[in-house]
Amino acid sequence: WDFNTTAGVIEVPKENYWKVGDSTNIMHFTVEQPLESGTLLCWARNVVGLQVNPCAFQIIQEAPPEAVNNCLVVNLTPNEAFIRCQPGWDGGLFQSFTMSVAHQNKKSHPEEPRLLAYTSTSPRPEFDLSQLESG
Repeated sequence: WDFNTTAGVIEVPKENYWKVGDSTNIMHFTVEQPLESGTLLCWARNVVGLQVNPCAFQIIQEAPPEAVNNCLVVNLTPNEAFIRCQPGWDGGLFQSFTMSVAHQNKKSHPEEPRLLAYTSTSPRPEFDLSQLESG
């Protein structure tokens, strides 16, 4: 077992993995540095020989996702709107996107915005807002 990072290839210590039965290895692996990522590589060996191409597991640390950007109103009518955005970095995890549209009357009810539309989509930040009040 090796861990291939931008800093180089690190051999995984033998005490971090062990053999179970004839054909199974179990590994305990912990990323040591914040935001460290890389590829965990393994090779198998049997009576025929050594595996040529290693198995590979991408190690990506989780982080909060970035905000969407470059949002465009693609189709706008008096009662509908289609909005398309570019997703930010997903933080290494699956993400879904939600949009709500509210009207806030700052003079009569500044603390209570009125929800006009709520929609969610997954996995792309594309929103089809329909049946909106005109205006």
